[in-house]
Amino acid sequence: MDPASLPEGPLITSPPALLPTRSTSFSVIGRHITLTLLTPPHIPALYAIFGGTQNAHIFKYLPIGPYISPENLGTEISSLLESANDWIFAVIPTSRSPTPSQSKTEEKEKVDGEERQEASKEEVLGILSLSRPLPAHHTIDLGAIFSSLLQHTTGATEAVYLLLLHCFVDLRYQRVEWRCNDRNEASKRAAVRLGFKWEGCLRREKVYKGRGRDTTVFAVVGDEWEGMRGGIERWLEEENFDEWGRQRRRLEVVSGEVMREKKA
Repeated sequence: MDPASLPEGPLITSPPALLPTRSTSFSVIGRHITLTLLTPPHIPALYAIFGGTQNAHIFKYLPIGPYISPENLGTEISSLLESANDWIFAVIPTSRSPTPSQSKTEEKEKVDGEERQEASKEEVLGILSLSRPLPAHHTIDLGAIFSSLLQHTTGATEAVYLLLLHCFVDLRYQRVEWRCNDRNEASKRAAVRLGFKWEGCLRREKVYKGRGRDTTVFAVVGDEWEGMRGGIERWLEEENFDEWGRQRRRLEVVSGEVMREKKA
């Protein structure tokens, strides 16, 4: 049999993706949320939203936490910040109104060190992460841990959108994965709502906290990203929210509308 007659995957001619930056002057600014690299000065604010027995449930299905003392959290976060394969972003409220062009595109903006230092003093609402990068294969993982202040809010959706935008547009990745404990129904619902596609369950993939973990894998790939992006951007438009900030139409509805328009 002629090997040339056998089916093959798409030809990839683009250069490898880029690793995320380690520059502490880097920020991604949206209308509601700003992402900035997590630094040690953020740790006290993280303990305020993640620490104590009252927040232990947040870490039920995660390999880290819970944190009963500031020292406990500080040690683990410091270790993550030193990891060569993890980039942790603090999710903070945007402290100033963006310009019209920023509102329209929600593109990233880099700010200087002085502005970055000021932003680190703001309230922290959660963290996002990028990990397991494979630049030659254009693949990276996205993770999220949100406090009760951020969960189920417009800002939570915008935060994930901003990091996805950074991955696909700035860093040139063509696949972003969302992995979670298969028993974490909330995380699975969030992935589907955003537009990630279910790919399967890796049974007994790891052992965390003395228990076997089945890992469910979701992902979005390059040719799906533009449709996903269009749905989230349309949902985030101010016209989709009433005067109390309540959504007029659900993200799933808006995203479906965008997908139908692209197929027409």
